[in-house]
Amino acid sequence: MIEGSVIAVSGAPLVSCIMPTYNRRRFVPQAIRYFLRQTYANRELIVVDDGSDPVADLMPQELRIRYIRLSAKLTVGAKRNLACQEAAGELILHWDDDDWSADWRVAYQVAGLLEEGADVCGLDRILYYEPASGESWVYVYPEGRRPWVGVLCYTKDLWKRNPFPEDRPYGADNTFVWNDCPKKIARLADNRFYVAMIHSGNVSPKWTTHPNFHPYPTEQVRALLGADISFYAPAGLTRADG
Repeated sequence: MIEGSVIAVSGAPLVSCIMPTYNRRRFVPQAIRYFLRQTYANRELIVVDDGSDPVADLMPQELRIRYIRLSAKLTVGAKRNLACQEAAGELILHWDDDDWSADWRVAYQVAGLLEEGADVCGLDRILYYEPASGESWVYVYPEGRRPWVGVLCYTKDLWKRNPFPEDRPYGADNTFVWNDCPKKIARLADNRFYVAMIHSGNVSPKWTTHPNFHPYPTEQVRALLGADISFYAPAGLTRADG
């Protein structure tokens, strides 16, 4: 895969990027920009919104983007299940509304999944950036533990056999990876395609004092973000739930 090239191979699987959101008006347009600039051509974005501040008006006139408005608040697991049910693609990729994605992300994750013949792929070394402090970390999942990855891409068939739990406020992704449903997990080597943002509105707490979090050179993270760094100014990253 060549960074910056458009992947338009005949027969390339359709990838459904799924984005649950809740009162993330500031973030949603940026997340959509990241989706639209992806080099992998055969893709769609499904936005599932149960916020008190609906973001239908932020959706561009784009056939590859579908917006689903809910009348009641659901857990993230329930919203993921709804998005997976509506997904037209045979592959599904998580598109968090507040994090950064490189333009080669979808192409890289799809290639990693298919080349390994895996059911699910992702990262066990995830970069984090906190705009308010200017600090960065890398979350490193310990060796020798039961297999785990985050930043998920997986087959729709796996989801059909293994839906997300809907009874918890967060942690549904971990259950999806750790439960007893047979699956092949692929750990991707290059973690530069994704930076998770730490702010007051994170759904699941980010305990950067945990031993799995290690300080990481912020200049390297800022270099990855490039011109996008200006979006992540501390102003505006206020309390939100999504």
